[in-house]
Amino acid sequence: MLCGGVSALIKAGFDTLVEAGYQPESAYFECLHELKLIVDLIYRGGLAYMRYSISDTAEWATTLAARASSTPRAARR
Repeated sequence: MLCGGVSALIKAGFDTLVEAGYQPESAYFECLHELKLIVDLIYRGGLAYMRYSISDTAEWATTLAARASSTPRAARR
């Protein structure tokens, strides 16, 4: 589940950045670079530490994503 979820997240991030005008090579690097930074923060201090360490905008997005993934519709996917 984690490998599939991470793969889907990378692909969605890549597609979003390319659609926004990023060059594919830059979009790919940006997605993987950011993912590594996030994983390193979680490894260092857990999810709370990661949320504490990221920008306010990114922290807000984690709240939105948590709400979206906990809806009955998301559970049926």
